[in-house]
Amino acid sequence: MSKKHEIVKIQFDKQAENFSNWSVTKNAGYQKAYFDFCQISAQDTLLDFACGTGEYALFAAPKVKYVQGIDISQGMIEIAQKQAADRNINNIKFLCHPVEKTPFMDESFSIVICRSAFHHFHDYAGIFNEMVRGSQRGGRISVQDI
Repeated sequence: MSKKHEIVKIQFDKQAENFSNWSVTKNAGYQKAYFDFCQISAQDTLLDFACGTGEYALFAAPKVKYVQGIDISQGMIEIAQKQAADRNINNIKFLCHPVEKTPFMDESFSIVICRSAFHHFHDYAGIFNEMVRGSQRGGRISVQDI
């Protein structure tokens, strides 16, 4: 892991609990509006890049076939996994790994999203290309950020 990744990982591990409880992260109205905007449906498989504590992935999981979340922060991923278990959501997995080279995909998902995290990356084109690599032919990509 690069020095930059290690700094980001440490920072987000420290913030994980507060991030999970932030009113913006938990805003169900906003989550539904984004879901509708992306035209996500029950047939979709969703990859949530830089998923944080998985709030959006957990919101979407009951409404789609499958969700995969990936984030560099082990603290964020642990909260996401606990919330999925607590809610008995079984069509979701979370992976702690840098998003710059995602190990499990290659045209695997019908929709790939990155919400409120793109500004943390240094190589925008590289991240976007990785999102494209994870998208099925004819799939969709959505980047939402501040």
